[in-house]
Amino acid sequence: PMRIVPSDATLMLVGGKDAIRDYALQSQNADGTETDITAEATFFLLDPTLGSFVGNKLTASKEGKTMVRASARGMTVETPLTVRGPVTIVTGGATADAPTKFGGAVDATRAPSIVYPSNGTIVPPNMNLLEFHFQPGAGNTLFELAFAGAGIDVKVYFNCTAVGSGCVYSPDATVWKYVAENGRGSEPVTYTLRGVDGTAPGKVGVSASQQISFGQDD
Repeated sequence: PMRIVPSDATLMLVGGKDAIRDYALQSQNADGTETDITAEATFFLLDPTLGSFVGNKLTASKEGKTMVRASARGMTVETPLTVRGPVTIVTGGATADAPTKFGGAVDATRAPSIVYPSNGTIVPPNMNLLEFHFQPGAGNTLFELAFAGAGIDVKVYFNCTAVGSGCVYSPDATVWKYVAENGRGSEPVTYTLRGVDGTAPGKVGVSASQQISFGQDD
């Protein structure tokens, strides 16, 4: 009859700072609609060493996994919570050592360019499928797409999946959750693409940064 929002959240500790997130408690009505009863709820973590609540606002300060528990109207409900540091994901055919190949000097002539989505795009956080189209830049075969925002520090490494004269990357469910759920209803998320020759890494091309925003509601 009740559910905690967000459910099964993952919060990131970025730059040594605490992660802060507002929670809500929804009560399901007989007709299938929901009523927000956050004001009636008491929230706390089963492992208080990871953080604490003031009202419905959680401040997490330590990495780990626990449960968020909310009580109201004589009932109790729980949902998982994961608190972790910055995320690095290697996918799309890239080798495990891909993150180590971007230490060269920046070369403007190798810069990849993001074609889609447009800068400033706003999407619902449960969209779950969004392709990033880009021109790879001269000599680049391996790429790093970095997302940065409030509580977001995610770097994804992948090879070019060719589409016409360019490349495309589609975030999987894990990447989408880290970026979209943590960006839900918050400030825009900045993303930047870097490219390098994956077989003979040297100079690095860096795209112009763009922003994407995620709405509060699905």
